[in-house]
Amino acid sequence: MSLVGLAALFYKQNISLLVLIVILVLSVYVVTFFVDLHADASEGLSITFLAEEYVEIGDYRQVKRAPPQLVEELLVASDISYP
Repeated sequence: MSLVGLAALFYKQNISLLVLIVILVLSVYVVTFFVDLHADASEGLSITFLAEEYVEIGDYRQVKRAPPQLVEELLVASDISYP
């Protein structure tokens, strides 16, 4: 049970079970939304960091899943010469 549900029980002794279930479902939904949001942001940051590091060290062959045209554009944009 969430903190809001406990506070509501403290002020009013009889609360509908449906209201408690709605509060529980909504609180779980909000928490999982923000956890998912942070996970997506951290994944994007790590992908960006790894892509930049691969371009900086000049080993573009380690980027295996990127389309060849994208790798070429990244190298041209970063002024790295490649064989």
